Amino acid sequence: MNPYKDKVRDFTEQVWNKKNFQVFDKMIHPDFQYNDTVYPDVNSKDEYKAFIYRIQTTSPDTNYEMIDIIAEAEKVVVLYSWTGTPVEEIAEIPPTGKKLEHKGIAIYYFDNNQVIKIWDVWDRFSILKQLGLIP
Repeated sequence: MNPYKDKVRDFTEQVWNKKNFQVFDKMIHPDFQYNDTVYPDVNSKDEYKAFIYRIQTTSPDTNYEMIDIIAEAEKVVVLYSWTGTPVEEIAEIPPTGKKLEHKGIAIYYFDNNQVIKIWDVWDRFSILKQLGLIP
């Protein structure tokens, strides 16, 4: 069993779902990099922390479910489902009061038992479609 799987599970549950940022500070490497085409301005540890907080604030019922997880060496790949009901605009998406869902794939890279990089690719198209902004 790869120990990094449990670290990613714990990070997801504690930080994203329970808003426990003590775990964030322990898990994220000081030289952290985040890669997401929708949020290209989020690059550092502090920016990623603010990004998570912003999502939790704009969608207070945010929940991440890990659908599948694969690990090899110091890499963990997660297929996830995000759900949340935006109460404020985020990513240029207006709040509608509708509960939204999207799926994505995140790749976590570890260095010295901390996450040093995440590549996150998610389905923004499905969000826009759920909002009725595209057919």
